[in-house]
Amino acid sequence: MTETSPAAAFCLPCPVRRLPIFEPFTEGDLAFVMNTWRARRAFTAEADILRPDEAGSALYTLWEGWAYRFRALPGTTSEGRPRRQILDILLPGDTIGLESTFTGASAHGVRALTPVQVCAHDPRAFGAISTACPGLCQAMMVGDQLDLRRLDERLTQLGRASATQRLGFTMLDLHDRLADRELVTAGEDGAARLPWPLQRRHLADLLGLSGAHVTRSMAELRAAGLAAVEGDALVLRDRARLAAFCEYAPAGGTVRRGVL
Repeated sequence: MTETSPAAAFCLPCPVRRLPIFEPFTEGDLAFVMNTWRARRAFTAEADILRPDEAGSALYTLWEGWAYRFRALPGTTSEGRPRRQILDILLPGDTIGLESTFTGASAHGVRALTPVQVCAHDPRAFGAISTACPGLCQAMMVGDQLDLRRLDERLTQLGRASATQRLGFTMLDLHDRLADRELVTAGEDGAARLPWPLQRRHLADLLGLSGAHVTRSMAELRAAGLAAVEGDALVLRDRARLAAFCEYAPAGGTVRRGVL
């Protein structure tokens, strides 16, 4: 892990908070965030950002890269890997450590999926946000509720959908979240291209599948002309048909969320 500062050099020109998905800062919001900001930290891929049961000493905003929340489980998989359930994929602008800030410890861990950079904040100051920045506090609560709605939809998929539907649903969910962050491009053929650092083991642990199931589901989506992984990118060839197949509907709506 490496660390740099000070706050003004990073907070003032920050491109993440200027994305349309996030509620614009007032002058008071910016002053509060800069006052709580402590450092920019970098983690290598698969490094632990937050360990399970870690005391509430860290509060981060994911600035660049992908990470994932996970719950470690006893035993090993059929492929010999430690068992775990990946709970969610984290993208730029997502907050890490709020649970431990309020409850004293985190029930899950957070690990870097790619090389990431995070902005570290003083968690002790976060308790004052409701009075110091009520608009920002409300926007962050809205974001939490939107994420809960999205995770409810994914939990329903895990319990009721086929393996291929689960995979397609996850592709569409990540497409929409990345599009909100202006990280999706459109090809001349109308297909959408998005970064795809998820490997088979990540998808297996996210979707509750074996690696073999993930491979078969990928092949089915490719053969149907719906989606395919090409190098380090995912190509969605027919979003409408894929959404109908997965019974997918966007959960986020047009409401802006808060970011630290």
